[in-house]
Amino acid sequence: MNTAGSEVHTPALGWLLITTAIGNGDKTAMAELLGNSDHRLGKLGEIAEALLQPLVDDALIAQAEDAAL
Repeated sequence: MNTAGSEVHTPALGWLLITTAIGNGDKTAMAELLGNSDHRLGKLGEIAEALLQPLVDDALIAQAEDAAL
């Protein structure tokens, strides 16, 4: 990943995200690396939604099958 003219290695970005999530990281740096988002939960919410969206149809089918039992 290349951010603001400097290369960011994937492990470094991952560690920044992990340490920030548990309260030990630099939240400003994390926000800068992730970029802006209009999502109500920010960029991490946007990423999570994008990862979960393909699973929605299967989840709804499974719920309907469970309800029919």
